[in-house]
Amino acid sequence: MIISRLVSGETLFIRKLATEFGVSERTLRRDFRERLMYLDLDYYQGQCSLRSDIHSTRQEIDILTFAHRTGLAGVFPGFDRRLVSSLLDCDDRPCLVWHQDRPHPPAGKLSFYRLVRAISGCQRITILTEGERHEAVAPYRLIALDGYWYLVAEHNRQLRVFRLDEIHLVRPSRETFIRSELPLSAIGG
Repeated sequence: MIISRLVSGETLFIRKLATEFGVSERTLRRDFRERLMYLDLDYYQGQCSLRSDIHSTRQEIDILTFAHRTGLAGVFPGFDRRLVSSLLDCDDRPCLVWHQDRPHPPAGKLSFYRLVRAISGCQRITILTEGERHEAVAPYRLIALDGYWYLVAEHNRQLRVFRLDEIHLVRPSRETFIRSELPLSAIGG
């Protein structure tokens, strides 16, 4: 509901929203910061709105880039700027992508963020799973499959797959790695 209001161009007043939802302003600000971090929000004197200086072309390019980098572009036949523009201009929901519900929630968003950063920066990590500690792990890719997220990584010179809901902690290290050709070819790299 909040996202719909922001996308429709409404400026939201944090104090009024807090009253409307029966939560503190602090809780609302935290939720905005953590749950809506992917939106380009502008905060000013207790008000929140989507930044208005974004040009639609830039927005379309961002969406296209995101979709291609995450593999979502292949879900839509003919996924291009024209289609993105049509979907953004539409008030209705002409497309529905069905997915299975996850029986277990994935690792926390901080762990997910750390994994994305480590993968893009070729940075080794330490992973804590149930009763096991895996050090000097080279993360290669995050894959969503059948309702679960998986981390494909190289550990002790072997390709390993970890289910994210089984990872309790991700700790980045300062050590970097060079991607090996073998794991990338095995996971569609």
